[in-house]
Amino acid sequence: MECVAELSKTLAPEAKRALSHDLLGRARAVAEAAGGFLGLAKISSSEQAVLTELERAFS
Repeated sequence: MECVAELSKTLAPEAKRALSHDLLGRARAVAEAAGGFLGLAKISSSEQAVLTELERAFS
């Protein structure tokens, strides 16, 4: 996450938003594809923690 945070400091605002949107979208899609139980709670708490940490890295 440190790499993402440092990279985002060097990007123009629009590029930062685009990268954030793309990367978070892909990460969320992978987490959702991992399943869940009977279609419920598709994203586990540990996966959600990583997604949250990734979002913070772009802040």
